[in-house]
Amino acid sequence: MNLIVGILFLVYYFIKKNDFLYLVTVSILITNFYNLLESNSELFGFSIRNTDVVLLIVVIIFLKNLAGKKKLFNNEIKGIVYSIVVFFLVFFIIGIINVNVEGDTLTQIFRFGRKYVFLLFLFTLGNLNIKEYKKFWYFLYIVTFIYTVMFIGQYFFNYEIGFYAYRHFYGNEVRTSNWLPFVFIYYFYLINKRYEFNYIAFIIISSFSFLITLARGLISSIIVSTLLSVYLKNKTKLIMASIIFLVLLSLPLSQVSLFSERFDKGINELADLTNFNYETDYKIGNVSFRAAHFIERFLFVLEKPKRLLFGFTYTPEIDFNQKLFVIGTYNKKWDKMVQLDSPDISWSNFIIRFGLIGTIIYLFLFFGVLKYFYNNRNILDAKVGFIYLIFVFLLSFSSSLLSDPFMWFFPFILVRVTELKKVSLVK
Repeated sequence: MNLIVGILFLVYYFIKKNDFLYLVTVSILITNFYNLLESNSELFGFSIRNTDVVLLIVVIIFLKNLAGKKKLFNNEIKGIVYSIVVFFLVFFIIGIINVNVEGDTLTQIFRFGRKYVFLLFLFTLGNLNIKEYKKFWYFLYIVTFIYTVMFIGQYFFNYEIGFYAYRHFYGNEVRTSNWLPFVFIYYFYLINKRYEFNYIAFIIISSFSFLITLARGLISSIIVSTLLSVYLKNKTKLIMASIIFLVLLSLPLSQVSLFSERFDKGINELADLTNFNYETDYKIGNVSFRAAHFIERFLFVLEKPKRLLFGFTYTPEIDFNQKLFVIGTYNKKWDKMVQLDSPDISWSNFIIRFGLIGTIIYLFLFFGVLKYFYNNRNILDAKVGFIYLIFVFLLSFSSSLLSDPFMWFFPFILVRVTELKKVSLVK
């Protein structure tokens, strides 16, 4: 199904050059059809990942723009462009080293590294205009609103949507939307200017959906980034109103024993990290597990200078049969303990895959985009991009989002839109 969607889009795109449809198609595929379908589809006996179809679309449009000698970027974002180019070069160099030292094959390097081709997405947005951008956000707002209501309804009407469980809440499987945090922050800004019922309703509903996940990293990151967005607005009344809003919203769940127990346990685990033994204490809880997961892998790469500087291997997890690490999550599908990749902390993924050099280059790109947004914070979209990246960084200690190249979908769109709005301000 995903390949059919991709082919139909490309045919229509080359006829109509509709960037609204481009953004919708990419958002559908990278979120696995908004979490309603699995991450891959079967076609003629072959399993095709949704993200691979996205990469095919991005590469074709990139090559089309390149062949047409279309300007791929403005001078204002040269620093971001250079960071992407340097990252690809470092990635290629590390790959060569892994082939000669760790025994990786070129096929394995391609299978692991192909997802980073998504960084070319920035260079495919040259035709995007403000009108199509606004249409996309309105579409995203409507779909996310509906999805969030359906998500919360699981608790009251005993049904399940989609395939991907996020947390257990009194025996119920719950899920949260891939893009909901971003849209929440975006419309939080809009509510500062437009006190319309639909925006207020969205903020309340999405805030509740965050809280009932009981995901401490997600909730903490949302609260901090939200308060930061209010601080940047620099309105005392709005700051007080937002704090009161968050407190009042959390009061009902503060009386739920499971909610308070989880946060109390997390705080205690953080306090105990000062006397932490990763080899024995990793089973205490999620915070301890994530800390131990990173420490074990960092100590492993410290054993050899090559590992420390360039990482260990690009071998895909499914092909890796060595049992090097004790701490990890068990994968039922593969019937083994996952050794290399973790959905629970980005920093383990960085250090084992890229080492210090690759990680520094990737973070240079991250903070370069962050600085770009901050320097243009007089534009709403840049300010939203800044807050979103702060949210992603905070969440990196409890999620793999920062190390996932598809995370750049929203920031790169906002880079393009910020450039468009800067031009219109000059005019």
